[in-house]
Amino acid sequence: MSKYFNLTPECYLIIGGNRSAVYNLDTGAIVALNEEQTRAMTLAETKTPIEDDAAVYEYLAGKGWGFYSSSPVFVDKARPLNVFGERRIWQQQMQFITAVLQVTNQCNRRCPDCGKTFCPACVTTSHEGKQNELTVEQWQSVIDDLAEAGCKSVMFTGGESLLYGGLPELIERVRSTGMEAVVQTNGEVTPKGVPEDVAISVLVSQGSDLELILKNLQGRDKVSIIAQDVDVQSISSRFPEEWNIRKTCSAEPIKGKLHMSSAELDDFFNRKLKDPCLNGKMYILSDGSVVPCLQGRSKVLGNILTDDFSRVFKKLTVDYWYAEIDHRLAEKRCGSCEFRYGCSVCRFSDVEDSCFYDPK
Repeated sequence: MSKYFNLTPECYLIIGGNRSAVYNLDTGAIVALNEEQTRAMTLAETKTPIEDDAAVYEYLAGKGWGFYSSSPVFVDKARPLNVFGERRIWQQQMQFITAVLQVTNQCNRRCPDCGKTFCPACVTTSHEGKQNELTVEQWQSVIDDLAEAGCKSVMFTGGESLLYGGLPELIERVRSTGMEAVVQTNGEVTPKGVPEDVAISVLVSQGSDLELILKNLQGRDKVSIIAQDVDVQSISSRFPEEWNIRKTCSAEPIKGKLHMSSAELDDFFNRKLKDPCLNGKMYILSDGSVVPCLQGRSKVLGNILTDDFSRVFKKLTVDYWYAEIDHRLAEKRCGSCEFRYGCSVCRFSDVEDSCFYDPK
Protein backbone atom coordinates (compact mmCIF):
# COMPACT_ATOMS: atom_id res chain seq x y z
CA MET A 1 0.00 0.00 0.00
CA SER A 2 1.31 3.43 -0.91
CA LYS A 3 2.11 5.74 1.93
CA TYR A 4 2.32 9.52 1.96
CA PHE A 5 3.82 12.03 4.34
CA ASN A 6 2.22 15.41 5.02
CA LEU A 7 3.18 18.48 6.98
CA THR A 8 0.57 19.73 9.44
CA PRO A 9 -1.39 22.91 8.56
CA GLU A 10 0.85 25.21 10.58
CA CYS A 11 4.08 23.90 9.00
CA TYR A 12 5.51 25.24 5.73
CA LEU A 13 8.38 23.87 3.65
CA ILE A 14 10.48 26.74 2.24
CA ILE A 15 12.99 25.67 -0.40
CA GLY A 16 16.23 27.57 -0.93
CA GLY A 17 19.05 27.19 -3.42
CA ASN A 18 19.97 23.62 -2.48
CA ARG A 19 18.60 23.21 1.00
CA SER A 20 15.34 24.02 2.71
CA ALA A 21 13.71 24.74 6.06
CA VAL A 22 10.43 23.83 7.73
CA TYR A 23 8.68 26.70 9.52
CA ASN A 24 6.22 26.04 12.33
CA LEU A 25 3.95 29.10 12.31
CA ASP A 26 2.35 28.08 15.60
CA THR A 27 5.54 28.09 17.67
CA GLY A 28 7.79 30.21 15.44
CA ALA A 29 10.44 27.48 15.36
CA ILE A 30 12.44 26.66 12.21
CA VAL A 31 14.13 23.36 11.33
CA ALA A 32 16.94 23.41 8.75
CA LEU A 33 17.13 20.54 6.24
CA ASN A 34 20.14 19.37 4.23
CA GLU A 35 20.10 18.44 0.53
CA GLU A 36 18.99 14.83 1.07
CA GLN A 37 16.26 15.83 3.51
CA THR A 38 15.12 18.54 1.09
CA ARG A 39 14.70 16.00 -1.70
CA ALA A 40 12.67 13.76 0.59
CA MET A 41 10.39 16.58 1.72
CA THR A 42 9.96 17.90 -1.83
CA LEU A 43 8.65 14.48 -2.85
CA ALA A 44 6.29 14.44 0.12
CA GLU A 45 4.98 17.95 -0.57
CA THR A 46 4.22 17.06 -4.21
CA LYS A 47 2.03 14.16 -3.00
CA THR A 48 4.45 11.55 -4.29
CA PRO A 49 4.23 8.16 -2.53
CA ILE A 50 7.21 7.60 -0.23
CA GLU A 51 9.05 4.31 -0.47
CA ASP A 52 10.47 4.21 3.05
CA ASP A 53 10.35 6.06 6.31
CA ALA A 54 13.18 8.53 5.79
CA ALA A 55 14.70 9.88 8.98
CA VAL A 56 13.36 13.35 8.26
CA TYR A 57 9.80 12.02 8.13
CA GLU A 58 10.22 10.22 11.41
CA TYR A 59 11.77 13.28 12.99
CA LEU A 60 9.02 15.68 11.89
CA ALA A 61 6.28 13.19 12.79
CA GLY A 62 7.83 12.78 16.23
CA LYS A 63 7.76 16.56 16.74
CA GLY A 64 4.10 16.62 15.73
CA TRP A 65 4.94 18.63 12.61
CA GLY A 66 3.80 15.96 10.14
CA PHE A 67 1.81 12.78 9.72
CA TYR A 68 1.48 9.75 7.44
CA SER A 69 -1.55 8.89 5.33
CA SER A 70 -2.50 5.95 3.10
CA SER A 71 -3.68 8.26 0.31
CA PRO A 72 -3.06 11.86 -0.79
CA VAL A 73 -4.82 14.36 1.46
CA PHE A 74 -5.49 18.08 1.12
CA VAL A 75 -3.97 20.03 4.00
CA ASP A 76 -5.54 23.46 4.45
CA LYS A 77 -2.51 25.52 5.43
CA ALA A 78 -2.64 28.03 8.27
CA ARG A 79 -2.69 31.61 6.97
CA PRO A 80 -4.18 34.97 7.92
CA LEU A 81 -7.01 34.51 5.38
CA ASN A 82 -8.80 31.40 4.18
CA VAL A 83 -9.23 30.64 0.47
CA PHE A 84 -12.27 32.95 0.43
CA GLY A 85 -10.48 35.78 2.22
CA GLU A 86 -12.93 35.55 5.10
CA ARG A 87 -10.72 35.51 8.20
CA ARG A 88 -8.76 38.41 9.68
CA ILE A 89 -9.75 40.56 6.75
CA TRP A 90 -9.02 43.65 8.85
CA GLN A 91 -5.32 42.93 8.40
CA GLN A 92 -5.64 43.82 4.71
CA GLN A 93 -6.57 47.40 5.50
CA MET A 94 -3.78 49.89 5.00
CA GLN A 95 -2.32 51.39 8.15
CA PHE A 96 -0.38 54.65 7.68
CA ILE A 97 1.53 54.53 10.96
CA THR A 98 3.93 57.44 10.84
CA ALA A 99 5.58 60.07 8.69
CA VAL A 100 9.13 61.17 9.47
CA LEU A 101 9.85 64.74 8.40
CA GLN A 102 13.48 65.77 8.19
CA VAL A 103 12.68 69.45 8.66
CA THR A 104 16.27 70.64 8.54
CA ASN A 105 19.79 69.70 7.53
CA GLN A 106 21.24 71.96 10.21
CA CYS A 107 22.85 70.32 13.22
CA ASN A 108 24.79 71.55 16.22
CA ARG A 109 26.93 68.43 16.23
CA ARG A 110 29.43 67.03 13.75
CA CYS A 111 29.19 63.29 14.34
CA PRO A 112 31.97 61.52 12.39
CA ASP A 113 29.63 58.68 11.43
CA CYS A 114 26.67 60.89 10.36
CA GLY A 115 25.04 59.38 7.30
CA LYS A 116 27.08 56.21 7.63
CA THR A 117 25.33 54.53 10.55
CA PHE A 118 22.87 51.71 10.05
CA CYS A 119 19.18 52.68 10.28
CA PRO A 120 19.79 56.30 11.37
CA ALA A 121 17.31 58.25 13.49
CA CYS A 122 18.60 61.49 12.02
CA VAL A 123 20.97 62.41 9.22
CA THR A 124 22.46 65.45 7.56
CA THR A 125 21.88 64.75 3.88
CA SER A 126 23.88 67.73 2.60
CA HIS A 127 26.03 70.60 3.86
CA GLU A 128 23.95 73.38 2.37
CA GLY A 129 22.45 74.54 5.67
CA LYS A 130 19.06 76.14 5.18
CA GLN A 131 19.29 76.07 1.40
CA ASN A 132 16.39 74.20 -0.25
CA GLU A 133 14.63 73.66 3.08
CA LEU A 134 10.85 73.77 3.01
CA THR A 135 9.18 76.78 4.57
CA VAL A 136 6.75 76.51 7.47
CA GLU A 137 3.84 77.04 5.08
CA GLN A 138 5.06 74.26 2.77
CA TRP A 139 5.46 71.85 5.67
CA GLN A 140 1.99 72.75 6.92
CA SER A 141 0.58 71.83 3.51
CA VAL A 142 2.44 68.50 3.69
CA ILE A 143 1.03 67.86 7.17
CA ASP A 144 -2.50 68.44 5.85
CA ASP A 145 -1.85 65.90 3.07
CA LEU A 146 -0.56 63.37 5.60
CA ALA A 147 -3.64 63.78 7.77
CA GLU A 148 -5.93 63.34 4.77
CA ALA A 149 -4.05 60.13 3.87
CA GLY A 150 -4.82 58.71 7.33
CA CYS A 151 -1.42 59.12 8.97
CA LYS A 152 -1.46 58.46 12.72
CA SER A 153 1.69 60.26 13.88
CA VAL A 154 4.42 62.61 12.67
CA MET A 155 8.02 62.55 13.85
CA PHE A 156 10.21 65.60 13.31
CA THR A 157 13.89 64.92 12.81
CA GLY A 158 16.94 66.49 11.20
CA GLY A 159 19.81 67.28 11.33
CA GLU A 160 18.75 68.66 14.64
CA SER A 161 15.00 69.26 14.47
CA LEU A 162 15.03 71.84 17.28
CA LEU A 163 17.14 74.17 15.11
CA TYR A 164 14.20 74.60 12.73
CA GLY A 165 12.65 77.91 13.74
CA GLY A 166 9.09 77.03 12.80
CA LEU A 167 8.98 73.70 14.64
CA PRO A 168 6.46 74.83 17.31
CA GLU A 169 4.06 75.91 14.55
CA LEU A 170 4.41 72.56 12.81
CA ILE A 171 3.79 70.67 16.04
CA GLU A 172 0.65 72.73 16.58
CA ARG A 173 -0.52 71.96 13.04
CA VAL A 174 0.05 68.22 13.53
CA ARG A 175 -1.89 68.13 16.79
CA SER A 176 -4.74 70.18 15.33
CA THR A 177 -5.34 67.40 12.79
CA GLY A 178 -5.55 64.71 15.50
CA MET A 179 -2.17 63.19 14.70
CA GLU A 180 0.45 62.59 17.38
CA ALA A 181 3.64 64.68 17.27
CA VAL A 182 7.06 63.31 18.22
CA VAL A 183 10.34 65.23 18.21
CA GLN A 184 13.65 63.48 17.48
CA THR A 185 16.65 65.36 18.92
CA ASN A 186 20.17 64.88 20.21
CA GLY A 187 19.02 66.54 23.44
CA GLU A 188 21.71 69.20 23.37
CA VAL A 189 19.40 71.99 22.18
CA THR A 190 16.75 73.53 24.44
CA PRO A 191 13.25 72.49 23.21
CA LYS A 192 11.83 76.03 23.23
CA GLY A 193 8.20 76.19 22.21
CA VAL A 194 7.72 72.40 22.38
CA PRO A 195 4.79 71.59 24.73
CA GLU A 196 5.79 69.41 27.67
CA ASP A 197 3.25 66.74 26.76
CA VAL A 198 4.83 66.19 23.33
CA ALA A 199 6.89 62.99 23.15
CA ILE A 200 10.62 63.49 22.65
CA SER A 201 13.04 60.86 21.35
CA VAL A 202 16.71 61.45 22.15
CA LEU A 203 19.61 59.81 20.35
CA VAL A 204 22.41 59.31 22.88
CA SER A 205 25.78 58.29 21.44
CA GLN A 206 29.27 57.96 22.82
CA GLY A 207 29.90 61.67 22.31
CA SER A 208 26.65 62.91 23.85
CA ASP A 209 26.68 65.38 26.72
CA LEU A 210 24.46 63.66 29.29
CA GLU A 211 24.46 66.58 31.70
CA LEU A 212 23.27 68.97 29.00
CA ILE A 213 20.56 66.51 27.94
CA LEU A 214 19.30 66.24 31.52
CA LYS A 215 19.32 70.03 31.90
CA ASN A 216 17.45 70.67 28.64
CA LEU A 217 14.79 68.02 29.23
CA GLN A 218 14.34 68.50 32.95
CA GLY A 219 10.74 68.05 34.08
CA ARG A 220 9.61 66.20 30.95
CA ASP A 221 8.07 62.75 31.36
CA LYS A 222 7.49 61.64 27.77
CA VAL A 223 11.13 61.05 26.85
CA SER A 224 12.58 58.01 25.10
CA ILE A 225 16.34 57.50 25.05
CA ILE A 226 17.90 55.67 22.11
CA ALA A 227 21.29 54.52 23.39
CA GLN A 228 23.46 54.04 20.31
CA ASP A 229 26.67 52.11 20.94
CA VAL A 230 26.35 52.96 24.63
CA ASP A 231 26.13 50.62 27.61
CA VAL A 232 22.55 51.10 28.81
CA GLN A 233 23.39 50.14 32.40
CA SER A 234 26.06 52.81 32.59
CA ILE A 235 23.61 55.62 31.78
CA SER A 236 20.21 54.38 32.97
CA SER A 237 20.79 55.45 36.59
CA ARG A 238 21.42 59.03 35.46
CA PHE A 239 18.04 59.44 33.80
CA PRO A 240 14.62 59.74 35.48
CA GLU A 241 12.84 56.41 36.04
CA GLU A 242 9.88 57.42 33.86
CA TRP A 243 12.10 57.81 30.79
CA ASN A 244 12.20 54.84 28.43
CA ILE A 245 15.62 53.59 27.36
CA ARG A 246 16.36 51.20 24.53
CA LYS A 247 19.62 50.07 23.02
CA THR A 248 20.62 50.28 19.38
CA CYS A 249 23.79 49.84 17.35
CA SER A 250 25.12 51.97 14.51
CA ALA A 251 26.62 48.94 12.76
CA GLU A 252 24.44 46.65 10.69
CA PRO A 253 23.62 43.45 12.62
CA ILE A 254 25.28 40.28 11.42
CA LYS A 255 22.83 37.78 9.94
CA GLY A 256 22.93 34.02 9.80
CA LYS A 257 20.74 30.99 10.44
CA LEU A 258 21.53 31.17 14.16
CA HIS A 259 20.13 34.71 14.34
CA MET A 260 16.61 34.15 13.03
CA SER A 261 13.67 36.21 14.24
CA SER A 262 10.30 34.72 15.16
CA ALA A 263 8.47 32.90 12.37
CA GLU A 264 5.02 32.69 13.89
CA LEU A 265 1.93 33.06 11.68
CA ASP A 266 1.67 36.86 11.50
CA ASP A 267 5.45 37.37 11.43
CA PHE A 268 5.83 34.87 8.59
CA PHE A 269 3.16 36.44 6.41
CA ASN A 270 4.19 39.99 7.28
CA ARG A 271 7.66 39.25 5.90
CA LYS A 272 6.31 37.28 2.96
CA LEU A 273 3.69 39.75 1.73
CA LYS A 274 5.12 43.14 2.74
CA ASP A 275 8.13 44.85 4.22
CA PRO A 276 7.41 44.96 7.99
CA CYS A 277 10.16 47.52 8.58
CA LEU A 278 8.96 50.04 5.98
CA ASN A 279 5.26 49.23 5.97
CA GLY A 280 3.12 52.16 7.09
CA LYS A 281 5.97 54.69 7.11
CA MET A 282 6.88 57.66 4.93
CA TYR A 283 10.04 59.74 5.10
CA ILE A 284 10.31 63.24 3.64
CA LEU A 285 13.69 64.98 3.43
CA SER A 286 14.23 68.68 4.05
CA ASP A 287 14.10 69.50 0.33
CA GLY A 288 10.76 67.69 -0.10
CA SER A 289 12.15 64.42 -1.47
CA VAL A 290 10.10 61.37 -0.49
CA VAL A 291 12.15 58.26 0.36
CA PRO A 292 11.22 54.86 1.87
CA CYS A 293 13.47 55.45 4.92
CA LEU A 294 16.60 57.34 5.93
CA GLN A 295 18.65 54.19 5.33
CA GLY A 296 17.34 54.09 1.76
CA ARG A 297 17.42 57.83 1.14
CA SER A 298 19.04 57.39 -2.27
CA LYS A 299 15.79 55.78 -3.50
CA VAL A 300 13.88 59.01 -4.20
CA LEU A 301 10.24 58.36 -5.13
CA GLY A 302 9.33 61.94 -5.93
CA ASN A 303 9.15 65.39 -4.40
CA ILE A 304 6.12 66.81 -2.60
CA LEU A 305 6.86 70.26 -4.06
CA THR A 306 6.71 69.19 -7.69
CA ASP A 307 4.84 65.85 -7.77
CA ASP A 308 1.27 64.92 -6.97
CA PHE A 309 1.15 63.65 -3.37
CA SER A 310 -1.28 60.82 -4.12
CA ARG A 311 0.92 59.44 -6.91
CA VAL A 312 4.05 59.50 -4.78
CA PHE A 313 2.13 57.91 -1.91
CA LYS A 314 0.85 55.12 -4.17
CA LYS A 315 4.36 54.41 -5.48
CA LEU A 316 5.61 54.18 -1.88
CA THR A 317 2.91 51.68 -0.88
CA VAL A 318 3.25 49.52 -4.00
CA ASP A 319 7.04 49.46 -4.29
CA TYR A 320 7.96 49.41 -0.61
CA TRP A 321 5.08 48.71 1.75
CA TYR A 322 3.47 45.77 -0.02
CA ALA A 323 6.26 44.36 -2.16
CA GLU A 324 6.46 40.59 -1.59
CA ILE A 325 9.76 39.36 -0.21
CA ASP A 326 10.55 37.24 -3.29
CA HIS A 327 10.31 40.43 -5.36
CA ARG A 328 12.10 42.88 -3.10
CA LEU A 329 15.02 40.55 -2.39
CA ALA A 330 15.22 38.97 -5.84
CA GLU A 331 18.49 40.71 -6.70
CA LYS A 332 20.13 39.66 -3.43
CA ARG A 333 21.24 36.18 -2.46
CA CYS A 334 18.46 36.38 0.16
CA GLY A 335 16.01 35.62 -2.64
CA SER A 336 17.22 32.01 -2.78
CA CYS A 337 17.70 31.52 0.96
CA GLU A 338 15.42 29.08 2.79
CA PHE A 339 15.47 31.35 5.85
CA ARG A 340 14.17 34.44 4.03
CA TYR A 341 10.80 34.38 5.85
CA GLY A 342 12.41 34.16 9.26
CA CYS A 343 15.08 36.83 8.81
CA SER A 344 14.63 40.57 9.35
CA VAL A 345 17.33 41.62 6.88
CA CYS A 346 17.13 45.26 5.70
CA ARG A 347 16.40 45.46 1.98
CA PHE A 348 19.00 48.23 1.65
CA SER A 349 21.76 46.28 3.38
CA ASP A 350 24.80 44.73 1.76
CA VAL A 351 24.22 41.09 2.61
CA GLU A 352 27.66 40.15 1.36
CA ASP A 353 29.06 41.98 4.38
CA SER A 354 26.26 41.45 6.90
CA CYS A 355 25.36 37.76 6.41
CA PHE A 356 27.67 34.81 6.88
CA TYR A 357 25.21 32.16 5.70
CA ASP A 358 25.55 30.96 2.12
CA PRO A 359 22.18 29.70 0.79
CA LYS A 360 23.92 27.95 -2.09
